[in-house]
Amino acid sequence: MATKHTKVLIIGAGASGIIAADSLKVRLGVDDFVVVEKTRAVGGTWSEEINNYPGCGVDIPSHFYSFSFNPNPAWSHTYCRHDELAAYMNSTVDKFGLRPHFRLGTEVVSATWTTKDAAVNPFWRVVVRDASGTYTIHADIVVSAVGILSTPKELALEGLESFQGRYWHSAQWDTSYDWRGKHIAVVGNGCSATQIIPDMLADGVGSITQFGRSSQWYMPREDPAIPAWQQWCYANIPLYLTLTRFWHYYKVDAESITLETSARAKPWVDKLAAKGIAHIKATAPPQLVDDLIPDSVVGCKRRVMDGTNKGSYLAPLSNPRLTLVPSRAVKADATGIIAASGTRADADAVVFCTGYTPTEYLVPVEIRGVGGRTLEDVWDADEGAHAFATTSVSGFPNFALVFGPNSLPSNNSCIFKAECGIEYIERVLFRPLLVERSAQVIDVRREAEVRWTAHIRHRLTRMVWSSGCANWYLNKWGHNTTNFPASGMEYRRMLVSTTLADYDVQGKNAWWGVYRALDWVTYWPWAVVLNLLLLLVDAAEKRFPLL
Repeated sequence: MATKHTKVLIIGAGASGIIAADSLKVRLGVDDFVVVEKTRAVGGTWSEEINNYPGCGVDIPSHFYSFSFNPNPAWSHTYCRHDELAAYMNSTVDKFGLRPHFRLGTEVVSATWTTKDAAVNPFWRVVVRDASGTYTIHADIVVSAVGILSTPKELALEGLESFQGRYWHSAQWDTSYDWRGKHIAVVGNGCSATQIIPDMLADGVGSITQFGRSSQWYMPREDPAIPAWQQWCYANIPLYLTLTRFWHYYKVDAESITLETSARAKPWVDKLAAKGIAHIKATAPPQLVDDLIPDSVVGCKRRVMDGTNKGSYLAPLSNPRLTLVPSRAVKADATGIIAASGTRADADAVVFCTGYTPTEYLVPVEIRGVGGRTLEDVWDADEGAHAFATTSVSGFPNFALVFGPNSLPSNNSCIFKAECGIEYIERVLFRPLLVERSAQVIDVRREAEVRWTAHIRHRLTRMVWSSGCANWYLNKWGHNTTNFPASGMEYRRMLVSTTLADYDVQGKNAWWGVYRALDWVTYWPWAVVLNLLLLLVDAAEKRFPLL
């Protein structure tokens, strides 16, 4: 197949890829780009092919867990389910005319920065693979929109190959298997397990034995249906939906103070812990309460939302068809699972709710930058993934990450964070290279990246994720490469405050200075005002957390 060329190649058609595509096509008027997605559906985590397990849904209010450029007045519940969100993702792609740019069922194998054979500018040589074979695309800019919840953990259990039943990861749900009336073993007790179990019990599973190696912080959550009259108000009353979205934002972002280990945060952390303990005691069977209350600091692991009006996990623990084994699954035999405590359970099938590999960014795609160094080698040399402003890596010009290292919001909307990242990428890459055409190559300076990384890692030592529990935020060197150590509001403020002064720019033309002056006149006064507003809201969140 002949080599193709595009201005921008985006890896991933999840929420981040959709936001990047909207930025290019709708906001900037750029039509020469392609979005490459290895699955056969858009939506990423929420596509029809991924995470379609029973009970799958969001734990952030739907009106905030949605695109700011496409608010949805018709959500059926405060916390929508997988199918509704998948439909929303697809409708957004079609509404804004983005689908022609998507190449589904196409996997990126590698991307290599090259100056050889470049008639005008250096470019990225991207090798992709689809059903027809392998071919090459040349791109001026490459954007990774690969989410951190894209690669499930390997199903590692001694003797699993001898198990005669079915087994699968929750993210890769086996829709061909009818589990009704069967005996199911569930390995894990995090967010996905607590969504799966209530739905399976309600839908006719024979029995469930759950193996949980450690306790979780369960928090009460109501999920009322949104009545038709309120949906009408969202659609027809000016600002009603916007204000609702902001209110949900404020409520979730204000809780970021509970992720600190500071003295000022302690009263709020204690209040949140008391709320969780009270919910466990009021909902779970008395004989299991001691096993369910965690020893870890609240927030060290991701908190698990437990429904109060539907979808409760704790209440069904009294159901005779559900057995909780508070011990880690260590071995499988031909017909069952064995825990570290010695407890054994027969099973017709095993569901692994064991999470993902969030510290391994872009695996297995090979990204080679200046001098042929791979992104993996650069990050390994520095003991883990890092990126200036969570988007840019020195030595990898005209390349950006959406939802890159240390951008994860532990208590906020991933879509909000992705929009903040794309807004920044638009300012430092898309506009100068594609709209203004005032430069050819833009690469963050190494010293700026080192400074940013040192600052983020230092702040993370004062956050709850480093308090000693076993969580999936830390890499093999003990560094937290996933979370941002502050509120979503502060994340946006820090990106707004970052400029092209931290980048090396090559191929500048005579208009570069003019565009930067115009940028200053049109953008920076508003940036100063926005910064002040963000500081005020951030201060309010820290002063008045809504717990």
